[in-house]
Amino acid sequence: MSQAAIREKVRQAPKVTAIDTVRYTRDMLLGLRQMAEKQGNPVLAHLLALALMEAEALIAGR
Repeated sequence: MSQAAIREKVRQAPKVTAIDTVRYTRDMLLGLRQMAEKQGNPVLAHLLALALMEAEALIAGR
């Protein structure tokens, strides 16, 4: 594939923003927190809840 073809493919690819990354991270943190709660690890669940609050604040723009 030529350099021009690669550049064109990259140009047409959907753009990922920082907020998209934060949303993805928030979803991962939520899943991890739920797993920690199921496994009976309240300390880890609480720490993950704090990280979730930070992610929510970033998404809300605060």
